[in-house]
Amino acid sequence: MEAIILAGGLGTRLRGAIGDLPKPLAPIAGEPFLVWLMRALRRRGVERFVLSTGYGARSIEDAIGRAFEGAEVVYAREDEPLGTGGAARLAMTRATSDLVWLLNGDTYCEVDMLAAEQRHRQAGARLTMAVRRVDDTSRFGRVEIEGDRAIRFDEKGAAGPGWINAGSYLLDRRVVEDFPSAQAFSLEHEWLVPRCEAIAPLGVEAEGYFIDIGVPESYARAGRELPARVAALLELEDPN
Repeated sequence: MEAIILAGGLGTRLRGAIGDLPKPLAPIAGEPFLVWLMRALRRRGVERFVLSTGYGARSIEDAIGRAFEGAEVVYAREDEPLGTGGAARLAMTRATSDLVWLLNGDTYCEVDMLAAEQRHRQAGARLTMAVRRVDDTSRFGRVEIEGDRAIRFDEKGAAGPGWINAGSYLLDRRVVEDFPSAQAFSLEHEWLVPRCEAIAPLGVEAEGYFIDIGVPESYARAGRELPARVAALLELEDPN
């Protein structure tokens, strides 16, 4: 499997905790969050990484290098901010697989990637996305699911239990042909949300551990919880 990680985030809300570091390099138990994420993805079977970088690109390249625990690492660096959609389109030019995972560099989401890929192929889906049931969707925004497909996204602010977009996608490389023509755009707000009905994303439940480090409270919680979760994952029998 091949994974693109969107690692160009500024981490503005974490400045008090991490200073000028790019958000994916926020330290967790002495190692960058990105290292913990990539380590878990290697265990899930990812053999090649494309890191989409922007802010702090050189720092990320120096921290990760051109190989990670036996997997190849290549970079797609933004010369100017492209948004999540523009960054994904640029990174796709460095991908080699027909199906590629697209992940956020500030989110850890446990999903059975091999099973998701099998369901994606069986369903003939254009896009598969990990969804998660939470007690309060107000921070994330709500996804309405009908059967196994996402049919609508609601704006952030809707409180109460429901499904959220967990920020992990499996997509055919050719789907970029359907992206907006603008060089810089938001993958979620300018493509996925307004075109949800046409795209008909297949939803797969992320039943394992999930956390994003976008705000100080969740970053602090990741520091307490994430190392043990990844260690437990690494102790499982190798899937190959």
